[in-house]
Amino acid sequence: MTSPPLNPSSPMHDPQPSDNSMLLSSSQFEHQRQELNRLVAEVLNGGQDDIHQILPFIAWKLQSFRLRHQYDPCDIFLDAYDRAMMTIERGEPIRNIPAWFKSTTFNIIREYDRKAKKLKTEPLEYQQIPNAPEPCIADEILEARLAWLLTALGQLKTTDQEILHLRMQGMTYEEIALKRGGTVAALRQQVSRLLKQLRQSARHFEE
Repeated sequence: MTSPPLNPSSPMHDPQPSDNSMLLSSSQFEHQRQELNRLVAEVLNGGQDDIHQILPFIAWKLQSFRLRHQYDPCDIFLDAYDRAMMTIERGEPIRNIPAWFKSTTFNIIREYDRKAKKLKTEPLEYQQIPNAPEPCIADEILEARLAWLLTALGQLKTTDQEILHLRMQGMTYEEIALKRGGTVAALRQQVSRLLKQLRQSARHFEE
């Protein structure tokens, strides 16, 4: 197995526990938010801007877990970014942001690996019984979910709908940027924000 492009010095354990006795003030929150956004821009712009080699580190870890062809390093990174924002929105400080990202992305990859292994070990009852009916969801539930999805998508801006549609068609961020203009980094952040918005709407629907 090949070694990572840069030997990461960050610890491979869970992100450090937050000290709830020292919550962020409004100015500290704004400073951390700016630091997060600066790191996101550096990482997604790639090349020499990613001085902490976070994307190569994620790619190496995905390769180690044999998940490289299933997940994009940028999507893992943006998942960690969402978690970072939720952390500071709770008022919890992140002391070393680059190290926190490496530790958190590693944990995200481990979560995906556990899910993949769980799917492999689940019994395939319907494949073992000849002519067994496939499990299905009640039509009224499917109709309700479809109605919710159409409503949620309809509430997005037209430009947002078009970008999601292009992604679902299989276009890369680079291809979308060439077609519509803008930077790849901005597109990734936009899609991440839209998917987070839809996930939040889905949770309300399930409740």
